[in-house]
Amino acid sequence: STGRHEEAECLHRHVLQAREEVLGEQHADVVEGARRLAVTLQAQAAEDKVRGLAAADNPADSARHKAKWVEAKALYCRVHKALEERLGAAHIDTLLALRDVAALLEEARELEESEKIYAWVCGDLQAHIGFGHPATLESMRKFRTLLFASGRQKEAEDLFRSAFAAAEHQHGPDSIETLAVAND
Repeated sequence: STGRHEEAECLHRHVLQAREEVLGEQHADVVEGARRLAVTLQAQAAEDKVRGLAAADNPADSARHKAKWVEAKALYCRVHKALEERLGAAHIDTLLALRDVAALLEEARELEESEKIYAWVCGDLQAHIGFGHPATLESMRKFRTLLFASGRQKEAEDLFRSAFAAAEHQHGPDSIETLAVAND
């Protein structure tokens, strides 16, 4: 699997560089290419962590691991900024790009910053596309998972109840959206 991630990284870098040269940094295809590279780097860093390559006892592997997180974060932030400039801060794609930043920070154990971003994203999604929208519900699920993992079960349960009630009200008790909230 590591070899496949490295192949994907090489391909994404090549495509991104070519698109930047031809289309410019703000083009939608370039922004999507940056997002795909960030996803690949994030997957590599997560896999390294699972395989123990991020251990402090091996400084070279630890440095490579950290570099993947840092570059992925920079790319996600670049994607968010480009979308914010093109679509506006309240657009769903912009907010979902910001949610990607929060997810990366959560994986990197930067929980306080991740929590702030998740709270912001959930609030903005609720305000702009509605409480029962699938993107809002998914963001709430991710935020709830972070709260639970941080030992804040009461807040996580409250968020679960809110998301479940919103999904049930918006989509009905037997909908895929409601069942997804209930099964998490």
